[in-house]
Amino acid sequence: MPIRMTQQTKLVLATVQKFGHATNSTILIYADKKMPGLSATTVHRITNRLITNGFLSRGPYINNSTVIDANIKPHDHFVCYKCGGVKDIYLPVSIRKSLQKQVPGFEGSTQLTISGDCVKCLKH
Repeated sequence: MPIRMTQQTKLVLATVQKFGHATNSTILIYADKKMPGLSATTVHRITNRLITNGFLSRGPYINNSTVIDANIKPHDHFVCYKCGGVKDIYLPVSIRKSLQKQVPGFEGSTQLTISGDCVKCLKH
């Protein structure tokens, strides 16, 4: 069933595309400035529909929140410990094969999240 592209849906999609990665609360804060009265429940429902219909994807789970990702192609993520920034990364197949050997039950198609300090945070 095709997704209805309401004004709210278009705004949520445009917001995630603008940021690249965003939590529902970040989407709500930004979108509320353009469309006051938009509720957290509405944003949550819209992001779920957009993910289900392939317009967005689920990113890593950080600080009790799922990051919504504008990049729908298979990829992994780097998350900065200090600033919480999220960056798309593409790990080689060899890393997945090595993990499959070392971690019982690991599936190579699993999205991986690597954490560390980003360049900006290392400079401060």
